[in-house]
Amino acid sequence: MQRSLSVQRMKAARQFWQEDRPAEAYQALQEILALDPGFAAAQGLLRTVVQALETADPHLSRLQLMAVAEPLEAGIHLDLGSAYLRRGRTRDAARHFETARALGRVREAGAELARMQLRAGHLKAARDSAEAALGADADHDPEGVCHAIACEVMADLAALSGDGDGRRRWLDRAYAEAPVFVRDVAGSPFTTLVLTTVEQGNLSLGDILPDESHARAVWTMDYARPDQFTRLPPHQVVLNAIGDPDHIMASLPVLDAFCRQSERPVLNAPARILATARDRLGATLDGIDGVLTPRTLRCDFAALSGRTMTDIRSEFGLELPLILRPAGTHGGEGMARIDSDAFSVESWRAGQKTTFSDVYLTQYVDYRSADGHFRKYRMMFIDRTPYPYHLAIGRNWVVHHDTADMTRDRQKRAEELAFLADPEAALGRRALDAIGAIARRIDLDYAGIDFALSPTGEVIVFEANAPMVVHRERSDGPFAAKAPYIATIIDAFQRHLAARAAE
Repeated sequence: MQRSLSVQRMKAARQFWQEDRPAEAYQALQEILALDPGFAAAQGLLRTVVQALETADPHLSRLQLMAVAEPLEAGIHLDLGSAYLRRGRTRDAARHFETARALGRVREAGAELARMQLRAGHLKAARDSAEAALGADADHDPEGVCHAIACEVMADLAALSGDGDGRRRWLDRAYAEAPVFVRDVAGSPFTTLVLTTVEQGNLSLGDILPDESHARAVWTMDYARPDQFTRLPPHQVVLNAIGDPDHIMASLPVLDAFCRQSERPVLNAPARILATARDRLGATLDGIDGVLTPRTLRCDFAALSGRTMTDIRSEFGLELPLILRPAGTHGGEGMARIDSDAFSVESWRAGQKTTFSDVYLTQYVDYRSADGHFRKYRMMFIDRTPYPYHLAIGRNWVVHHDTADMTRDRQKRAEELAFLADPEAALGRRALDAIGAIARRIDLDYAGIDFALSPTGEVIVFEANAPMVVHRERSDGPFAAKAPYIATIIDAFQRHLAARAAE
């Protein structure tokens, strides 16, 4: 009977282990061995689990063990949910946020769940969670951060339903009275003032500036006023996280005024962000040897509407094929290739999910390699120095790392790793020198470049700007071997930020 019960419990321990929940597996195995010390299978798995806990991310392991030791402590579940979310483990994050909500932390957990549900496209669930968060006790949200998150979710839901006025009302409710939110972190050597916008195009700080180790004050510049300049929380360095030149314009006057008078160093100066706009990038990089920047024009969509492609091309001196995209979008959202003069801009506009007034027209450059694949490289610029980040290889000209079938193709992943290990061997000396020159010309503290190589070795620049995401890969995922190269980028940024904070 004793062994039969142990076998049943062993199934649960193995399930926890298979689901990458080592702390829960550890607890189950300890309970088994307390009742049945001679159970060899439990002893063997316990050794494996202990080794995994000792070699894993120490912050995550500590939170996992704390959650097992204190299962009714809602704050631990909130912290563990956030840690899982930053590592892309959304299912585990949701499980711990749900636990925290059940334990009474409705506002904080509800806000995080609402944001997750919105991103997953579960709109009704997102609305329900956000409304519950807004109606909950605010005792554990003194700074109003979770209130603002829930309001942002409601604003996004309003926008998705076409209610622009409703979106603005929700954003006003979130930020009009208190546009600055402080997150203190015990042991953080300095505090960063982060300047953001409610629009798209902010730097993604999840891995480059982790919540658990870096204190910050986040200032929403859409609601900033000059009278707030002298009432900001103490900070040692300023990071302008508004990286998209299309979305920086609305807050540029107050943003620029603050940065000019700041007594602390400012990373990613607004003027340099403007120089990375798609239609300005050619002029910004003009004269750099070995660089090809396809011609790009920014147009008011109203000026194109009702006209044939033949007339549009004639006016602007463009040749087919062309790339058309809404201004202010990323990741290929809304992008189309125009291969024929029969293309209708009105039909294209009718199929768009977002509202916009301006569009970009870019001359298409065929960057297909000799083997028929398209290769798009990304390098990050940290303090004007390039670091390799990823290579996406696909059959379609719209190639992104998460849609290029890199996960299942070992040969593609091997080529990517070869690029990360030795960019010069992959690109050639001329191309690598050109990329270094681009990093210096753009002159930003944190930015990146997406590019391809022409048949003659020129760098074809797709975009070079600040809001490029760097994130760590799962230790058990298909891209785990990239971890040292990604860590190099993150470490370089954190060292640069700390050096500027110490000035």
